Amino acid sequence: MKYHTACILAFFAASAQGFTNPSSSVASSSFSSNTNGLFVRYATSAPTETSWRDLHQFNIALDKIAEQCSSTKKPVVSKAAECEELWQTQIKRNGEILPDTISFNTVLKAWNRCCSTLSECQRLKATIPTDYKRSVNIFTPLDAAKHATTLLLEQKDPPVDVASYNIVIDTWAKSRAAEAPEAAERVLKLMLDDNDVEADTFSYNGVLDAWANSGREDGLDKIVQIYHHMEGLQKQGKDIQPTIRTVNAILNAYAKVVSTYSRVGNYQERQHDKIEEYSEEAYELFVETKEKADKTGESMWMPDVMTYTILMDIYSKCGTYKATQKAENLLKELKKKFEESKNGSLKPNFRTYTALLTAWSRTRSDESPTRVEELLDEMKANPATQPNARTYTSAIQCWGKSSDSQKAKRVLKLLLAMKESHKTTGKNDVRPTIMTYNAAIDACAKCLGSREDQTEALKISFAILKSAEADDAVEVNSMTYSMVLHAVTKLLPSGPECSQVASALFEKAKKGGYVDQSVVRNVRACVGPKNMQKLFEGYADAGGLYDFDSFPNSWKRNIR
Repeated sequence: MKYHTACILAFFAASAQGFTNPSSSVASSSFSSNTNGLFVRYATSAPTETSWRDLHQFNIALDKIAEQCSSTKKPVVSKAAECEELWQTQIKRNGEILPDTISFNTVLKAWNRCCSTLSECQRLKATIPTDYKRSVNIFTPLDAAKHATTLLLEQKDPPVDVASYNIVIDTWAKSRAAEAPEAAERVLKLMLDDNDVEADTFSYNGVLDAWANSGREDGLDKIVQIYHHMEGLQKQGKDIQPTIRTVNAILNAYAKVVSTYSRVGNYQERQHDKIEEYSEEAYELFVETKEKADKTGESMWMPDVMTYTILMDIYSKCGTYKATQKAENLLKELKKKFEESKNGSLKPNFRTYTALLTAWSRTRSDESPTRVEELLDEMKANPATQPNARTYTSAIQCWGKSSDSQKAKRVLKLLLAMKESHKTTGKNDVRPTIMTYNAAIDACAKCLGSREDQTEALKISFAILKSAEADDAVEVNSMTYSMVLHAVTKLLPSGPECSQVASALFEKAKKGGYVDQSVVRNVRACVGPKNMQKLFEGYADAGGLYDFDSFPNSWKRNIR
């Protein structure tokens, strides 16, 4: 299969087509956007090792390079390009060892893993190493997905197979790009038009993943449509079978949409209704799947740990005691099933516990802090369920919402436990993130105890700020300074001392370029309108009024 350049460009320009017409052509529209990021430029020669005992050895070498594309500690774009370069160089040699379809698919896997790593770093706002020796015009997950698609469309000999298509579909799903669902569908349509291959369950599951990862509300209808389409294909005798993997993709789509509605907004009542509606729909699918597994006796329908975890995660976003109790019951049911069957696919993992712990952290109940501590202790007692940074951050947020007068000391203890765990194990996933530090400072600001308790909480918030500034793995942000200023407002009586402390913090925020609207509001609450003019270097009038847009860019340069 090899497509000419116009067809390749048309693929990326094609508008979304309805899923119910999977055989429609992708080459019917013209290309209008630039193609930056679709092609790789190499600045170095091929790898030095040029002799291979046989094709198997060559493919192993390719695979070793491709595996490195999953590491955030590696220059993954350069590694994927290195894998592709080695493959291309071996083809050009035209010797006894010619790359086969497995070789080509390994190159696609390299870009697939690269795309996944870029997407994860993008989500965490993290950076990855760069190899300046190799010039590669790939910068984003979208670029990686487009490049993998270009390779697929250009490949002629050896021919591609179903795995080739599936890898590219999965790459689009992992890119989480806005156009990923439609692009994944277009790759599926190409596969259906290719007489030499036949789409399988993985093909359709990949498209489901692309829609699920998009978080788009219209994606739910699309996913259900695909699910029923798969059922129809099965009845026609096709080798396509919806499984628990398919159901998990659908539940994941519900989780994404519920997450969108759970964010604070101007229409909170309407959002709560939507959250409850989608949560119930997800639970109904879960019950339907369990009944199907019991009725057929087929293990492929049996809910696994991921099924339970995703559903618990959905309930964690509801923020109600009722939903949290449902998540509790799901964990009890899962633990019971595992104890009875000893089936590894039913063994609760750290994500399962984190989902329940997060549910409690979002539930305003006197039970929440105690239950969160119990869950943390249970997780730490099992090597397979060790808590990570997200788990600890949820626990800290839970204490922040409690009425415990000693909450500042509680969150400091958790923060220190994270640092000690990181020091002992060397695992970065337990190291405090900036979200952890900010949550801890916020908890201190909410201290409602005696004056002595509040003074202690303020001191702890300053210590946490100092720790965050000294932590080379995180970068403080505008929210960090806003939180500390909020703590000063709440915990320090108004007066000269409050004004002096807030002014010093504002100067640090200015110097670091972290002055946003929230920082300004909190510092204004501390110093009062009359002191604003001097503190803001004339950018506020005598009455404390200001125009944020007029502030120097140097004050705001690091706002994200």
